[in-house]
Amino acid sequence: SKFSLTQKIMCMEMLVKLGFVLENDLMWGLSNILGIDWIFVKPEQIDDELVRSIPKEKLLEYMVIPIVKERDTIILAMAQPSDVKAKEEIEKITKCNVEVFLALPGSIQETIEKIFRESS
Repeated sequence: SKFSLTQKIMCMEMLVKLGFVLENDLMWGLSNILGIDWIFVKPEQIDDELVRSIPKEKLLEYMVIPIVKERDTIILAMAQPSDVKAKEEIEKITKCNVEVFLALPGSIQETIEKIFRESS
């Protein structure tokens, strides 16, 4: 297929925004297809300091956002959870293990923008 997984997910996300598909249904289907658990990205559940510990450019480049850190492991929401390079880069930056969850790119991007806007 000539479209990347992220582009396909963004198209599906548009179907959610237009009301044709429920977000729960979309994420459930994608997580079953990919064999990866999914997570809602909710700004109030995210550790802002943890997010700001990673350069904004990297978060947007890889379309990822750390949700929470538990000991030496970070829960990482990713639009493309099969992106090994992104996972390894975040592990290198944070010096933590990363546990990957699927999330919608739009909600990841909106939350990143909100967190960095509030910090400036």
